[in-house]
Amino acid sequence: MLRTPVLVEGWIMPKSFNGKSLCLAAWVFLSCAAGSVLADPNPRLGEDLDALLKRLKSPFSNEVITAARGIERLGPAAKAAVPDLNHALAKANFSDERIAIARALGAMGPAAEEAVPNIALALRRAGFPQERQALMRALARIGPGARMAVPTLVDIMRSGLPDDARLAAEVLGEIGPGARDAVPALRMAAGSGFTHLKTTAAASLRKIERNDARLGIRDNARIFSNEAVHRASEELQALAAQSHLGVLLETYLHIPAEQASRAASQPFPEGISFIDLWAMDRTRTADFNGLYILICRNPLKVAVAPTPTAHAAFDQPSCVKLRDQIQSRIAARQDDEILRDVVAFMKGRSLHGLKNDPLKAIQPQ
Repeated sequence: MLRTPVLVEGWIMPKSFNGKSLCLAAWVFLSCAAGSVLADPNPRLGEDLDALLKRLKSPFSNEVITAARGIERLGPAAKAAVPDLNHALAKANFSDERIAIARALGAMGPAAEEAVPNIALALRRAGFPQERQALMRALARIGPGARMAVPTLVDIMRSGLPDDARLAAEVLGEIGPGARDAVPALRMAAGSGFTHLKTTAAASLRKIERNDARLGIRDNARIFSNEAVHRASEELQALAAQSHLGVLLETYLHIPAEQASRAASQPFPEGISFIDLWAMDRTRTADFNGLYILICRNPLKVAVAPTPTAHAAFDQPSCVKLRDQIQSRIAARQDDEILRDVVAFMKGRSLHGLKNDPLKAIQPQ
């Protein structure tokens, strides 16, 4: 029979509880309290990154989730956490852990590129829709640096559930030209009977094909960091929208075979180098209005040339100066500074005197 209860630390306990019952009640109370602390999704604002990284290495799932959420809240400022998040994702045993870690990696943006292989592997193994969606959204936020995940995304688009397929198609569009291998699958999806998938696939195709054919930074030689490319691309896009002058910058580690053969077999006019002719050819074939920049790493060759419709906006001395500056940056191993120089150069250009209507210039998507 229950008697008058007493309040002990938030618990209502009858006086008739025996020792065994009291111990059990205390154990339940402490377990719930501990679980509440471990699962706290809002770590203290003052908790620094080092503390969060220590918690991320905990053997307890709730600790890992809490740490990942805390890192996510810090955003790109916590990009130093990417290696630890990548390792945590590789050894995570539970779906909730992988979801939290994926969201944290996505919050790092392009800086999380090194985690793409593990994200793609986790995506192939994911058993729950929420997990697949969190992993794919992380890839979308990483952007062009997520191109290694293209085969996985194509497989999901072809055989996944409609919602998964639509999101995979969207992510391929965010990757951009690096997802050109997905074009056949996207074309098939664009003809599917699922309206949302059809619309998304068509939009991604436009992003991939337009960007690939026109403007951008095509770093074939992997000279620049992914963050620098992402930042410069955004700035150049904004400038192109204002000035209608675009930039196409291409890098090569070595001279391509077809160009090397041409260089060996063809005499050049006096004062014109092989690299200049190569650049001039590209300005004629690349369908845009603006500046073309060609960088070959081995041997070191740089060319800067306006397209035929943009000569009035880019005088030769300025182009020569930019070319020499790029060569100096490469010699000093200041590769990312090249992109900053190009952005600064484009900010100083004028539209006056363009031969054709500048509104016909191709703007990056």
